[in-house]
Amino acid sequence: MSNPDDSNNTNINLDQNVSGQPIQMPITDGEYFQPNLDQSIIVISDRGQGSTESCNVTINGLVNSENKPPLAPPDTCIIKIWHNGTVVYTNTTTVTAVNTPITINFDFSLLVVYQDCFYVTMETASTATATINTATFTIGDIVPEPLQMFL
Repeated sequence: MSNPDDSNNTNINLDQNVSGQPIQMPITDGEYFQPNLDQSIIVISDRGQGSTESCNVTINGLVNSENKPPLAPPDTCIIKIWHNGTVVYTNTTTVTAVNTPITINFDFSLLVVYQDCFYVTMETASTATATINTATFTIGDIVPEPLQMFL
């Protein structure tokens, strides 16, 4: 890469001498479609990494219906955990009342190697509104402190 500081260059270098690094993603979201730079992808950047790790994802929030037509199907919020482009967990929360809780505490084990990528996605029905209050991701000894995630 001839100029890693060039704003037109979309290549992202792996940080050296760290186990993992967040990759920021410019997105436009929120009630007023504000631009944000959210930590969105976790990349394992330890060249020597190659072990099975115990992982945990916890997510807590609320989902509500907003102006849902009376005969429309129930609103939902679907959260997926991805590892290298493959879904390793899916949680579907169906709106059953005002402020239906979203509660995920998912433990799993995976072989984690150099350049693995992890990310979490969330989608809602067109008339649903979801609010995530807390979200953390722990990857064994590689990322022993839970990463605060922003969905």
